[in-house]
Amino acid sequence: MKTLEVGKLFKEGVIRYSEGIRFDITDSGCNLMLYFNEPDSTEIECVQRGEVRYGYYKENNVIMLLFKFGTLQWIDAPYSIHLSKNLTELQEIKEGLGFAVNVYLIDARTGVLKAIRLISFSTRFSQMLKSDIENQKELTFENFDLNLNNIYRKYTTNQLVKLAKVIDKIK
Repeated sequence: MKTLEVGKLFKEGVIRYSEGIRFDITDSGCNLMLYFNEPDSTEIECVQRGEVRYGYYKENNVIMLLFKFGTLQWIDAPYSIHLSKNLTELQEIKEGLGFAVNVYLIDARTGVLKAIRLISFSTRFSQMLKSDIENQKELTFENFDLNLNNIYRKYTTNQLVKLAKVIDKIK
């Protein structure tokens, strides 16, 4: 098992990433990777310690996860279970528990991990998301990119937040 450490490379030998947001689910839980070019101290602080708001919007075979860390802008991360190569089965959501999410802030220009945080989605949110992901599994992956591009053409991230099926927060 690989140990991740702030100040070290996120992935051995990788020193550059495309800037962007990636969300994935594995058998170990959820992972949110934030690839920012040279994140500043405010961005690092917001990801490490800021209030977290989260939600999701679903259209056709696309689930758009939405996140807000502290005073930073809302961000979106498209998701399809068909892209989760290390997921064999979604975990059961027991009352009082929710999906655990590892949040990683990575400097896209250097590959260095700048912040790590573990958050947990609420039970209600996790149950709703799990149900929609299971439904997504039954849909074809065909046209995912086309449907995703249509969402980006129609809506800004802030509009997606207003249209979200649910929005929750962690203090």
